[in-house]
Amino acid sequence: MPYGVGWTLNYEAYFYLVFGASLLFKSWRWAALFSWLVLTLVGIPPLVGEVPHLDPRRGYGMGNLDFLVNPIVWDFAAGVVIALIAPLIRLPGPKLL
Repeated sequence: MPYGVGWTLNYEAYFYLVFGASLLFKSWRWAALFSWLVLTLVGIPPLVGEVPHLDPRRGYGMGNLDFLVNPIVWDFAAGVVIALIAPLIRLPGPKLL
């Protein structure tokens, strides 16, 4: 079972693995990354008779695969979206001399 004291590191390592693999798709990297996330977070739960949800405390009864389809992974997807959008937003800041 991948959980333990360092369970957050398990998710971080998983995200970096998926993100790194998506870089192999060059200009299609974002499509590959988000396709994988949607496939695992939305596509797999119905295959085992579950409805996708956003509660990271509820599992899907898939044993070790629950780790890969846990809704907490959406937080990583949100971080990617924020990182992609942030450079496009200009916020007013203090005027420097």
